[in-house]
Amino acid sequence: VFGNDKVWIQCEFENCLKWRILSSEDASVVDSNKPWYCNMNPNSSFSSCSVAEERYPEESAFHKYGLKLVYSQLPLGSLVLSKMSGWPSWPSILCPDPYTGEYVNYDEDGDVEGYHTEFLGNPHTRTWIAVRHIESYQPMTFTDYKGKHKTKFLDFSRKEKQFYNRRFKKV
Repeated sequence: VFGNDKVWIQCEFENCLKWRILSSEDASVVDSNKPWYCNMNPNSSFSSCSVAEERYPEESAFHKYGLKLVYSQLPLGSLVLSKMSGWPSWPSILCPDPYTGEYVNYDEDGDVEGYHTEFLGNPHTRTWIAVRHIESYQPMTFTDYKGKHKTKFLDFSRKEKQFYNRRFKKV
């Protein structure tokens, strides 16, 4: 049911998130810059969110064919809080490493080890951060932060919230 001629794709409707199988030919016309939903599936048997998810093979079956499962919870461009030793958590964006072009590192099991981030503020600084030191950015009240760099952090948080709201306006 899977192989070089098949592609798994996930419905992006938040109440669905089911995985569907597309032929390589059908997948080649999917615009990876736009969301994909079950109703876009050319296979009418699986073109509705109300239909059960397609049977997913055991991970061992993938290994049998020399395939590897890779998991990432944070997409490229995500606004996150990153923590470096000796520094407070700081707003940053997941971005490609200018040398490798990658933004995420995986271990041999396909689990995320770290993300390449660009810290926001002046100057913008880039580095790799272990996944355990990254959390998804959540707007907070300005009284939530406790630390010796509070004023600077809050100033950048306000600016980044404005930037985030302009860049990712809901349509």
